[in-house]
Amino acid sequence: MREIRCKKCNRLLGKVEGIAEIKCPKCATVNIVKKDR
Repeated sequence: MREIRCKKCNRLLGKVEGIAEIKCPKCATVNIVKKDR
């Protein structure tokens, strides 16, 4: 698992494994994680 942070405001959005699409509750930016590093 790895930490996912918003690309715009750097807020911690969660810890994910694999593919995810998370909308930041602070700035409403949609962050897409395509693969686990």
